[in-house]
Amino acid sequence: MKKLILLVLIALSTIGFAQDFMTSFPLKMTKEMAAFSFVDKKIDHSYCFVANNSRVKSIAFDGNFKMVDSLSFARPGKEFVNIAGCNKTENAINLFWIAEKNDQICKQTINFKDKRATASFIKLNFEKQKILQSFSTNDQLYLLSIKEKSSTLVFHTIDNQGTVFEKEIDLSKTNFHLSTQEIGTLYDLFKENIKPYESSFELPIINLDAPISLSVTSKKRKCYFKDNQLIITLDSDYKTTQIITIDLTKYTSECTSVYSSFSDADETKINSNSLLVDNNLFKLVVSDANLNLTICDLQGNVIKEYVANKSEPIAFMSSGFMTEFVNLSSAKQKVNSTSGFFDELSYLDLGICSYKINDKNLITIGGVSKHKKKQNEDQDHAYLLQFGLIGVVIYEAFINQEEICYDFSRDFCYFYSLLDKNYEKQSENFISYPLESIKNFFNFNTSASLPTLITTEKSHFLGFYNAKNNEYSFLKYNK
Repeated sequence: MKKLILLVLIALSTIGFAQDFMTSFPLKMTKEMAAFSFVDKKIDHSYCFVANNSRVKSIAFDGNFKMVDSLSFARPGKEFVNIAGCNKTENAINLFWIAEKNDQICKQTINFKDKRATASFIKLNFEKQKILQSFSTNDQLYLLSIKEKSSTLVFHTIDNQGTVFEKEIDLSKTNFHLSTQEIGTLYDLFKENIKPYESSFELPIINLDAPISLSVTSKKRKCYFKDNQLIITLDSDYKTTQIITIDLTKYTSECTSVYSSFSDADETKINSNSLLVDNNLFKLVVSDANLNLTICDLQGNVIKEYVANKSEPIAFMSSGFMTEFVNLSSAKQKVNSTSGFFDELSYLDLGICSYKINDKNLITIGGVSKHKKKQNEDQDHAYLLQFGLIGVVIYEAFINQEEICYDFSRDFCYFYSLLDKNYEKQSENFISYPLESIKNFFNFNTSASLPTLITTEKSHFLGFYNAKNNEYSFLKYNK
């Protein structure tokens, strides 16, 4: 088995993006660990915060990812479980921890120059509200919640001085489409538990500047934020994508709907999802026999459309069909035909990803399963020999990791499509994607855990805890 893994590693090293070791620092692993990263584009600096159950290690990097400062300080009380975000003052960084009961924030102000960190506490009131997400931009921390049994969103905003203010967005004039195709409130829509893939009140942030997994983009409810704008997309009803656009300066909102051009006559097992790319919507609709990829603006005006059916090759595909299995014994056969891809996709949750490579769009189209547990490795040995080294060997990364963007403990089936800036299909075939290299790294480094990713203009820097030598390390991947 060891010889086989060595052959796999050699083969994998010839395809993906190269990785370079950058730096590491000592850290003792404990049960309650947390990691968070932040990029300050104004001064081209990035920061990483890694905590065990008693201490927080903060590291500052310059534009070349050279470590320029560090500071270690006490972690707040055990009731503060998660890092909600951070913002900056002229001389310090504020790191915000949120209590498990969501009723209090601990603000740790980190001053690298004075080599000290101080803590203060902020009371919050989320009575009859559900928290959806937290995010940081423009030196503000935003906690987004929804009022129970309503269509009212609430922004709890904390500025870099610790001042808290609230703003409400009332969307009660909009009818929201549930997965049952019934009409309900926005709260009803978020309350839906789309098992086994998506829990109630999930709202992942999509950052297309970084490599991202289908396990995130397959969610039916997603959000995107840029500077002073937050956009929420809702795909619960396969017939429509509902879009909520919120101006974070004026706290005004706009709701629009993009309807599918897909005809559901005589179709079964219809599934859909969407992805927001460069302020255009990529809408994917798949039935048991047909696949439509429509690219349109946020008013629904079609820019480009691709159509495929089960009986013919997919004309806009730039790779072969790719499969990844948690347990290789799940692989009944190779997926090497369009009909095989449709059959596999019918058991999976639909998703689409996008990544920029030299001003081109590398699009991933496919599906993802629910969480799977790793089983018999000896059985997998035989399947590795049967199916070959590349394609189905990625099965064991990030099983128990909290970092949702790199959740690979699922089965995947997908293909790549390379499009230019006008969304025309390119003649060249698949260009390797940094996500593949990151997955490969974790597959064959089982002592690595607690990942975080820092994305700068030219590179991605993957942080991870190395249990073998009690260090937190960083690898570099060029874009």
